[in-house]
Amino acid sequence: MRCRLLEQLADGRPRTATACAGHLAKRLQATIKHLLVQLLDAALVEMSPDPADSRRQLYTLSPQVQVRRSESGAIEMDSGCCVLRMAGAVVTSA
Repeated sequence: MRCRLLEQLADGRPRTATACAGHLAKRLQATIKHLLVQLLDAALVEMSPDPADSRRQLYTLSPQVQVRRSESGAIEMDSGCCVLRMAGAVVTSA
């Protein structure tokens, strides 16, 4: 699930936990747990208040995570200490 969340955020568009959960067809609480406990603590994602609704939080990839496409079209995420390659990733650009 964490890889799918990173894949979803790879296009650079901020998303709410609700939007992420809907895209992944997972429960909101499970999505929030993975975003907060795993990915935020690992400094792979950042959280900021939604300017349109301060009750919500927006999630994006951390600036230190560099996203690029390989020649085969797979997404590569370089966090500085490792590179995550997602072979079957399909991400639309913003």
